[in-house]
Amino acid sequence: MSYQVHRFLSLSTLLVGLWVVGYPSRAGEVALAWDPSPDAWVTGYAIHYGTSSGIHPVRVDVGNVTNAIIDGLQPGVTYYFVATAYTADGLESDPSNEVSYTVPLPQPDPTNAPPVVNAGPDQTIRLPAPALLAGQASDDGLPADPGQLTVWWELVSGPAPVTWSTTNNLTVQVNFTQPGLYLFRLVASDGALSASDEVQVQVEAPLPINQPPMVNAGPDQTIRLPAPALLAGQASDDGLPADPGQLTVWWEMVSGPAPVSWSTTN
Repeated sequence: MSYQVHRFLSLSTLLVGLWVVGYPSRAGEVALAWDPSPDAWVTGYAIHYGTSSGIHPVRVDVGNVTNAIIDGLQPGVTYYFVATAYTADGLESDPSNEVSYTVPLPQPDPTNAPPVVNAGPDQTIRLPAPALLAGQASDDGLPADPGQLTVWWELVSGPAPVTWSTTNNLTVQVNFTQPGLYLFRLVASDGALSASDEVQVQVEAPLPINQPPMVNAGPDQTIRLPAPALLAGQASDDGLPADPGQLTVWWEMVSGPAPVSWSTTN
């Protein structure tokens, strides 16, 4: 009998892994499997383990099975395992080969980071044109609840109120009524943390509109032949358009009983 017991595990092999098909693997446990002994006298198996190689003070009777889950293990600690087979009358085999397993340290919970926000480059526009604000925002998806990124625009400062196409999109159109420097803020929130970025818009006054010249031909006159008439008119302009930016004047005879002669017409 003793010879039989000492020989049956010479054919056994102990396997260790984080899990075996059909067995869950959780923190602080390991799944072990081994080959069955071919000896008919074997009625069960035991797992022996400890934290030093070759020393296995803890014995766990797992019954007549060829796999087991050992739990209660400490994270970060390396354990050494062997398997033995035993008979109904209490005889136990020599240990199998030794395998080791280091229990993983628990992974820390992910840390929520604030969103990353870019309000876009500063702009210069001229009235009456609108400004197109195109921002960017990204997030790490935390916290899981709500797990949604919310964005909105704000007017921080400016000489006059503005009108928005919308305020809760990354890209919005803004209309102005007054020139000046406007400061806008894009805010993004993940439900727990928020971040923002600002952009400036310089709004310039509209270009002046060309107006017609102002002309005064002078007062009506009465003369006696052969005296000439001296026509003294006035003309002014706003200087537009910039090209040619020059005022040209000339006189015309509109009506009369006979042609006239001019010293000059322009």
